[in-house]
Amino acid sequence: MRTQIREGSGRMRPISVERLPDADMENVVAWLTTIGAVDMAHP
Repeated sequence: MRTQIREGSGRMRPISVERLPDADMENVVAWLTTIGAVDMAHP
């Protein structure tokens, strides 16, 4: 998930650390995990 955010994938463009700081990215990943949108067992 983190690699996909930073490097992009397919049609998703990468999101730079300037635009989405690491701490904010971790909060987004945690939230997505909490709502079941991301399975961190298979990042």
